[in-house]
Amino acid sequence: MVRQSGAIVRQEVEKLLMAMQFQDRVSQILGAVDDDMARMRTALETSAPDALPDAQAWLATFSKSYTMADQHHRRA
Repeated sequence: MVRQSGAIVRQEVEKLLMAMQFQDRVSQILGAVDDDMARMRTALETSAPDALPDAQAWLATFSKSYTMADQHHRRA
């Protein structure tokens, strides 16, 4: 009975940890997107249209904010 209760508690703790890790990861990604949107807003307000970087250069800068290995893997 004690072992069964311990196994149930362990499963619940593991689920909680996974949920917290997911929430932290989503928070990091949203923070990076929010920062990049602020960078875009500033660039649009302070730069001439022909002075803005092209999309590839912009994405290369944005990719420096990636924290997880799978974010660096580009999907076709």
